[in-house]
Amino acid sequence: MNSPRLAVTSLVASLLTITFFCIGFLPIPLTAIPCYPAALIAGLVALVSGARAILAGRASGQPAGWMAWLGVATGVFVILAVACFTSLTLMALPVLAETLQQVWPSLGG
Repeated sequence: MNSPRLAVTSLVASLLTITFFCIGFLPIPLTAIPCYPAALIAGLVALVSGARAILAGRASGQPAGWMAWLGVATGVFVILAVACFTSLTLMALPVLAETLQQVWPSLGG
């Protein structure tokens, strides 16, 4: 695959990554479950295709362009953001479970 085609693939994947990440961040119940893995996969595609476009551009002497760099930056950012949000969610689960155990009996009685 040539450098411009990889750069366009990286750009499209980065736009999908941002879309999935933002939809998963919405306060709609259970949207994060399918959207965060989809954002991770699209982010990986953006990162890998952008890096390949940059390397192919260097090998051929053509600059990779802003599309490849945007794909790499978006892929890295979203992968880190999803990892942070997932870690924060996992850290908050014990606190949420304890709060529900304390509040639940008072609601029924």
